[in-house]
Amino acid sequence: MTAVVSAAVCALLWVRVSRVRVVVSERRVESFGVFRSRVHARAEAARAVRARLVPARGLPFPAVFVLNAEGGGVVRLNGGTYAGEDLDRLAAHLGLPVSGPAAPVTARQLAVTSSGIVPFFEARPRLTGFVAAAVVVPLILVVALIVALSSFL
Repeated sequence: MTAVVSAAVCALLWVRVSRVRVVVSERRVESFGVFRSRVHARAEAARAVRARLVPARGLPFPAVFVLNAEGGGVVRLNGGTYAGEDLDRLAAHLGLPVSGPAAPVTARQLAVTSSGIVPFFEARPRLTGFVAAAVVVPLILVVALIVALSSFL
């Protein structure tokens, strides 16, 4: 059973890595992910923010956010998926002004300085964890209670 689960996890990871890519053409910036693809006009890209994000646990990783004129996200690239050289090459290829903090920052600190580019759940990981636990644990208890009561019938 453990081998089957391990094989399934490895297959899902392989699919994720093989499908994730960014294509930049003269007219479009396309990002292909595992679950969704996004296409934006290249003219929408106005600036880039480069940062080293510090996760709740783990080492800082580089990230590049390509933003439109209003500050909304066009594309986000993480150093865990792309090599640092690829992130540099994308920023240089787009020819956009690049800004960002010099030192590593948390997602919440980046959300304060560049509002709207970091999702709420990433900017507040502990709150997200507590809310998820507050939903999942009672749900598991209700299901266990239903299963236990149905066994008596």
